[in-house]
Amino acid sequence: MFGQTLKTIAIALVGAASLASQPANAEDAEKRPDPESIKALLKEIREGDREKGMMDLGQMCIDYATPTKGNFACIAYNAEFEDDPQALLKMRQARCEIGDGGQCLGAYFMLEDQQAAPAQRLNMLQQSCIKASSDGCALLGYSMATGKHGTTDLDQSKAAFDLACTLGDQETCISFAGFMQKRLFGPVGDFDFVDLARRACPQPPAKIFKVMCVEAAEIIELHGTDEQIAANTRPMLAMACDEYADARSCEWLIEDYANGDSGPVDTAKSRYYRDRTCRIAPSSEGC
Repeated sequence: MFGQTLKTIAIALVGAASLASQPANAEDAEKRPDPESIKALLKEIREGDREKGMMDLGQMCIDYATPTKGNFACIAYNAEFEDDPQALLKMRQARCEIGDGGQCLGAYFMLEDQQAAPAQRLNMLQQSCIKASSDGCALLGYSMATGKHGTTDLDQSKAAFDLACTLGDQETCISFAGFMQKRLFGPVGDFDFVDLARRACPQPPAKIFKVMCVEAAEIIELHGTDEQIAANTRPMLAMACDEYADARSCEWLIEDYANGDSGPVDTAKSRYYRDRTCRIAPSSEGC
C-alpha cells in the first residue's frame, strides 16, 4: 500500500509545477454553478424539503469540479452545514475523490478532531498530498518521518516534503533542508541543497507564502561550492530585496558588498542596499 502511495506521489511530483500553475479559463468559468440555482436550493433547504435540498446542493458541489474556493455550491453547503460535522465530512470526502486536495486536507482535520482510526487519517492525508495540497504534503512528510499515524516511511516522507516544496511551500523547503542536514534521509552529500534553496526563494511571478530567501542563502553558503555561492547568493538576495521588499535580504547585501563575502567589493551597491533597507524598514539599525 505505502509503496503504491510513494509511486503516486512521485508521479505527482513530476507534474506538480504545471498542476500548481494552471490558470482558470473560460471553460472553467462556464462550469461554475449558477447562483440562482443555488439560491433556489437554499430556499428549499430552509422552507421546503430540507433533506432533498441538502442532497441536491451537495450533488451540485460535487458535479462542478472547479476548486472549492470558486464553487459557490460548495461554499453555500459549507456555510449551511457548518454545525453538521458528518454532512461536512461526507462532502469533503466526496470532493476529495474528484481531485480537490484542499477538501482532502479539510476532511483529514475533521478526522483528526474525531480521533478516527490512524490508518483512515493517514489515507486522507496521503490523498491531500497526491491531489496537490502543499500543506497536506508537508503534514504527510512530518507524519511519515515521525510515525504519528502508526507508520514510518522515510522514502515517502522525503517524497512528500519534496512535493510540498515544489508546490510552493517555501517554509517547508527550508524545513526539508534542515532534516537533510541532520541526515534524516541519508548522507548529506547525496542531496542537492542548492536546488532546494532556489525553490525556497523562487523568481517572480511565483506565489510567495513566506519569504525565506535569507534562509535559502544560508543553505547555499553552508553547502554550495565557491562557484555556486558566487552565482546564487547575491542574485537571490537582490531579487528578494527588490521584488519582495524583504528587508533581511537587503541587510545581508549591505555587508556582502561592503566586505566582498560572495563576490567583489562594491561600495556603491552597499550604499544602494542601505538606502533600500531604510526605505523598506526605517527602524532598521543604521537608518
